[in-house]
Parts: sequence; C-alpha cells; structure tokens
Amino acid sequence: RVVSARLGWIQRCFPEFARAILLVNTPWAFAAAWRMVSGLLNARTKERVQAFSAKELPEARARLLEFVDASVLPKRWGGEADDA
Repeated sequence: RVVSARLGWIQRCFPEFARAILLVNTPWAFAAAWRMVSGLLNARTKERVQAFSAKELPEARARLLEFVDASVLPKRWGGEADDA
C-alpha cells in the first residue's frame, strides 16, 4: 500500500523525460521484481520500460538501434563502434 502510494505520487509529480528506458542483460531477480512493481505503474510509464535478459540480447540490440545510431553504439551491442 505504501509502495503503491509512493509510486503514484512520483508519477504525478515528476515529468517523464525519457522516451524509453532499456535495461539489458537483467538478472532473473529483476524479472520477478518487475512483475510485482509494473502492476503499480500507470500504462504510460510501464510502456517506456523494457528489460531484456541475456537470452534476449538479439531483441535488445534491435531495440537499442531504434534509439542509438549504429556508428556510436559499441559492437557488443550490435553497433559499429569499437568496444571501449
């Protein structure tokens, strides 16, 4: 109940500046936590957050390329830039 109220307050008071939040190579525990927390978020916020596990790296790379130019994205994430 407290968490739900706090999340509602945060979503009302702080504007969303990110078009998308992409979390790559998330651990299994994140997926479990996300299932619990995402139900408390409004649809607009929930749609902006995407998490990809290690098994979903091809999908993560494709999604990253929608937001980041391949010339600056490191090769390990599907881009053309040298890995640092």
